[in-house]
Amino acid sequence: FLSRSEELAKKYEPGFVIIADITDFYNQIYTHRVQNLIEEAGEGACDEQATAIERFLSGLNKKTSRGIPVGPAPSIILAELIMADIDNKIRTYPNDFVRYVDDIRIFFKKRKDAVYALHELTQYLYSNHRLVFSGEKTKIQSTERFRERYLRDEQKEENVAMLAKAEELALEKLEELFEDVPPYNYGFYYDYDEEYERILTEIMDSNQFQILSTTYYELFKKSIASPTVDYVLLRHLLRKAAKYRVRNLVPLVLDDFERMLP
Repeated sequence: FLSRSEELAKKYEPGFVIIADITDFYNQIYTHRVQNLIEEAGEGACDEQATAIERFLSGLNKKTSRGIPVGPAPSIILAELIMADIDNKIRTYPNDFVRYVDDIRIFFKKRKDAVYALHELTQYLYSNHRLVFSGEKTKIQSTERFRERYLRDEQKEENVAMLAKAEELALEKLEELFEDVPPYNYGFYYDYDEEYERILTEIMDSNQFQILSTTYYELFKKSIASPTVDYVLLRHLLRKAAKYRVRNLVPLVLDDFERMLP
C-alpha cells in the first residue's frame, strides 16, 4: 500500500491526490447491500446463502440492518465485497488509485478532476451503500504535500530513534569511563572512537529492552502532545509494545485516552 502510494505520487507529480476514509466503516455497512451483492455475484446460485448471512448479521445487530462484526476473518470478505463495488466505480475515472480496506487514495494530474471525482464518489457512496466519507480525514492534497505528510516509514523512524537513544547511553558511559583521565596524560593513549563503538555495541546487545521501552515512551509522548496526533505512528508503537510486552505506555494512554480516539 505504501510503496504503491509512493510510486503513484511520483508518477502524478505535479498533481493531486484524493485521500479518503469511510466513517465507522464496519459498523455502517448496510447488511441488505451485502445480501444483494452476494446474490449478484452468484447469479442466482447463492440466494439462499445470501439470505442466511443477512439474517445472521441482523440477529447480531438486534434486528437493525447496519454493521458487521469487527475482527473475524469472514468480516474482511464481506467488507471487501462492499469495497469491490466502490473500486469498480473508481475505475470509471481515467486515473490510478490504491486502497487498503477503506483507506482510499486516488491520483489526478488536475485539481478540477479530483474535485469532480470526490463529489461524484461521495454521492455514489451514500446512494448505493449509505456510507459517508470522514470529513476530517477526507481531503484533496498536492502530491508533494502528500509525500511529505503521509508516506512515512514508522519502522524506520523507530529504528532511528532507538539508535539515537543507544548513542546517548553510549556517550554517557564513555564520559563516566574517562571522567578521571587528565586532559594531558602523557604516556597513555586512548582510542575514544574505538572505545565508543565497543560500548555502543555492548549497549545495543545487553540493554535492548531498556532502549526499546525508552524509545517507545519518548516517541509516543511526543506524538500525543503534538497539535495533530499521529495516529499511524501511535498504532505502530502500541502494536510493537504489545508484541515486546513494553508496559510503560499504559499511563500515557490512560492520561490522554480522549486524544487517542480518532
